[in-house]
Amino acid sequence: MEYFFTGELESRSLRKISLDGTDMSELLVGKTFNGASVVLFEAGIQLLAIISHDGNDLNNHLIVSPHRKDADSAYGIHPNDELFVIS
Repeated sequence: MEYFFTGELESRSLRKISLDGTDMSELLVGKTFNGASVVLFEAGIQLLAIISHDGNDLNNHLIVSPHRKDADSAYGIHPNDELFVIS
């Protein structure tokens, strides 16, 4: 089993995706973390985190797998946000 998991990870990479100006933006803007996770999973991509950008770098924050009771669970992705994914 260990070989299977490490072999799978070797063929994938961690990426940071800026949504601004990409085709993904149309699919993901407005979706919550869970909604975006489903869309990306269907494309073979695992969402790890969202970095929110509101135009003020002091207010950016990291959203990682929020629980449904967390305020971040309702956060809707903006066009200038960035995503950390494994693909």
